[in-house]
Amino acid sequence: MKTRIKKTIAFVLSALLLTLCMVFTTACGAPGEFYSLEEAYELNYITKRDLETIATYHNNNIKYPQELSSEIEEKIKITACERVETTYDYDWDADSVEINKYYGKYNDFYAVRVHDHFLTWLAQPWSEPRIEEIAGVKFEYWDPLTIELWRDVK
Repeated sequence: MKTRIKKTIAFVLSALLLTLCMVFTTACGAPGEFYSLEEAYELNYITKRDLETIATYHNNNIKYPQELSSEIEEKIKITACERVETTYDYDWDADSVEINKYYGKYNDFYAVRVHDHFLTWLAQPWSEPRIEEIAGVKFEYWDPLTIELWRDVK
């Protein structure tokens, strides 16, 4: 009888702890925030030289020489999930998000192309590129995925 009571108490406490963790995580929000290249440039988070460097990697399909750390990659994915959940009112998880490309770190910002599988149907290649120009720097996009800057806020 005592063992059963202990197990019941342990179960209730575990459930309460899990609920508190979920509430705390939701209340804290995403671990980072995204900015478009244009927003980041206008806010002086990145320079024209940064834009030129990112454009060189992107437009020439050159792989950035360093890899994202697994910790930063996970935080970016969680932030992307938060965005999907907030924008589309849809429950999502980090396994459904991938970093399509990484273009380096500029100040405290990571330049990435994020693909969430929620919008997979949009990510089909186009027959002609879409050109985005920021401060005279051109970016060629052959699909709907754009370059974004992510920064850790925690």
